Amino acid sequence: MNLNKVVNLLKEIVDDQPDFDGSDFVVGISKAEHSIVKGYSLHITGNFNNKKKEYISKLALAKNLAIHQESNSVMLYEAKPQCER
Repeated sequence: MNLNKVVNLLKEIVDDQPDFDGSDFVVGISKAEHSIVKGYSLHITGNFNNKKKEYISKLALAKNLAIHQESNSVMLYEAKPQCER
């Protein structure tokens, strides 16, 4: 993902879901040669109830993004094509 896309994604999440107030948001860039992440990714840490998990899952699907979910964190990213890894 390019930086503008990550910024827009973060703005959309914050505007659509006030439940994320109090969560930590981190934008990171992948510089590792064999990373599966293309460009920037968005990491969110906080208390994830079912409503938040469902929202993030639907958003990732709608934006064609990969998602890595743990109990208290989520990473949204654009995956590199297999041939670029």
